[in-house]
Amino acid sequence: MIKKIPICFVMLFLFGGTFEKANAVERVIISSLPSELWYDNLFLLAYTIDGNWMAQRTFTIQVGLGGGESVLLYHFPDWYNDKFTPELFYDDLTGDHLKDIGVVLISGSGSGISTKEIHILNQIQDPNRRYEEVPVESINDAVKRLVKMERQGNLATILIGKRSMWSSF
Repeated sequence: MIKKIPICFVMLFLFGGTFEKANAVERVIISSLPSELWYDNLFLLAYTIDGNWMAQRTFTIQVGLGGGESVLLYHFPDWYNDKFTPELFYDDLTGDHLKDIGVVLISGSGSGISTKEIHILNQIQDPNRRYEEVPVESINDAVKRLVKMERQGNLATILIGKRSMWSSF
């Protein structure tokens, strides 16, 4: 009888409490770019957010297949994607003849408008292949820097870089 009491308390402790919904977080492959070369396979992984299966956070980029030192992993705990599948690119984006990684995340959306966050990982060889994230200027900052407008009477001049356009109204 004495042995049964501790077992009952243990059972009551384990199974007698209230069952609350567990915060299930799942790490999934969000996007991938397969290649015939094992070291050129790209995978974009992230954790899904509980209660919003379309949103992801804490991203990892995996470059290469297999295990050990041949696979490159880059972690980005502050990246967030609100809806839809992020876009993944693998091309020479900087003109240095080395393939870079581009990731486009949806940071917000609604009413037919979406805001996107662009991340570029520039490939560097020194002598090993590796990637470093480079800053990307926001669209608003680029427009403020590159676009100038001037109005004289009913003629408006818009200067974009070295090109100009005129319009009368």
